[in-house]
Amino acid sequence: MVLPANIVRDHVELELDALQGYCERHRWTLQWDPERQLLTFDRPSDLVGCAILRLTAEVEAYPLHPPAWRFWKVDGQGQAVSVFPSNRGSVGNDGSIFHPSRVICAPFNRLAYGTHQGPHPEWGMSQWKDVRGVARATTLTEMLAIITAHLKASPGVN
Repeated sequence: MVLPANIVRDHVELELDALQGYCERHRWTLQWDPERQLLTFDRPSDLVGCAILRLTAEVEAYPLHPPAWRFWKVDGQGQAVSVFPSNRGSVGNDGSIFHPSRVICAPFNRLAYGTHQGPHPEWGMSQWKDVRGVARATTLTEMLAIITAHLKASPGVN
């Protein structure tokens, strides 16, 4: 289900101040494109051949459904190529949210659901805020914070 663009825009924009504050504290730059309903997060990278690590969130049904989160590496010429963090690192005793199938395995990522060919057919997308026992986040800032923590624990991208 897709929500009207003005509903999505208004909801995302209610969260932007907190999200921007988090980004400033954790070296992410934030770009919001309300027409495309897309959030783009960039941060400098020390990976070979990667000037910037980019994270995008497609939010066309947010907050009814979670965003679709994807990673990219951007070279010095601005070309973006899909990448994914290694899942060999873990945060606490929870393991990694970076699934071997190259998807952020958390209820706040639409791509983790079976309806989007993700590894969790048992999760109901319209109840995404109620899934327990895994990385849980109900705001964009919380989502980015969890992703950032797992990214810091990851030994790299591939």
